[in-house]
Amino acid sequence: KMISLYLDVEALSKNPLVTISSHSVSHTDNSKLSEEEETHEMCDSRNTLEGIARQKIETYIYPSGKVNPEIDEITAKKCGYMLAWSTSFGSDYNGNTGSLYDLNRIRITSSADSRFFDTILERKPTK
Repeated sequence: KMISLYLDVEALSKNPLVTISSHSVSHTDNSKLSEEEETHEMCDSRNTLEGIARQKIETYIYPSGKVNPEIDEITAKKCGYMLAWSTSFGSDYNGNTGSLYDLNRIRITSSADSRFFDTILERKPTK
């Protein structure tokens, strides 16, 4: 299974339309990690992906979108990331925090139905 994942990442990284983002080593909730644990999750994930993809990995997606506002930005910068996404709901890129390390996104789960998408399309951007 790991060989298949390795080959998938390697193949995707060659496509100029694909951005490979890091998502941690063990998919642990970042909001519950110490600074040392978070550094391991974020830095080791990035280093591993860079070895496979043979390119810089500059974006991070927090597992389940959970953040620790006290240490996440510091850790992300220390690990070499330029951007990170939480699951703070919204289409405005950083209306909640003003930080490029806690960007909003719209989380879509398996329970999303057509009404969910209609609501998203009807929303007006916040200012």
